[in-house]
Amino acid sequence: MRCDTTDVGRALAENLNPGVEETLESRYGHLLPGMAESVVDFA
Repeated sequence: MRCDTTDVGRALAENLNPGVEETLESRYGHLLPGMAESVVDFA
């Protein structure tokens, strides 16, 4: 089974701060496309 870092980061971010990816995308997505996904991937 392949472990995707984005999926792992998304699960961690959702556990620590529910809704963070959606909030970042709604606030900053128009300025920095893909930034929210990059943040959860880095997590």
